[in-house]
Amino acid sequence: MSKIQKRDYFFGAALSLFLSKNDDSCPSLVECSETSCQYCMITDTSEDFYLYMKYTSNEVDKRTWQFSMTDTDKERINGCIQSGLKTYIIFICGSDDLSNGEIVVLTQNEYAKLTHKSSIRIKLQGKSPKKYTIVDRASSEIRSVDRNRFDYRITDIKDCF
Repeated sequence: MSKIQKRDYFFGAALSLFLSKNDDSCPSLVECSETSCQYCMITDTSEDFYLYMKYTSNEVDKRTWQFSMTDTDKERINGCIQSGLKTYIIFICGSDDLSNGEIVVLTQNEYAKLTHKSSIRIKLQGKSPKKYTIVDRASSEIRSVDRNRFDYRITDIKDCF
């Protein structure tokens, strides 16, 4: 019998939510590690693309998550981008109470502005509508993305920063 791992819940939930809004997509697992998975999405009606998913289940403090970006993560994401297919980076912000997770979507252009970082800190803040802010502690720059990006077709997402 196979044992279900914590990561299976997070990646499975994100894929299920994604496929409910992008029903022309068929995922093909490219590579998976303990904290990240890379999928090639083949579509019937739009262009093919990559999803690079990374999760953490530890909140740094209330509604703030930190993701380490290893050299392996960066190489895999850059490989997807260099293939010529659009690439979306999905950060799954988990919690011990599985129903309180969040999903942050970045386009490859938004990610390109963060490639120098060894970790990415994401905070959910604001009143309705809430946004995710990506805080760069090395500078005063704060970048924001909409909270509801995963609620629509992913190919309709426009760059925010």
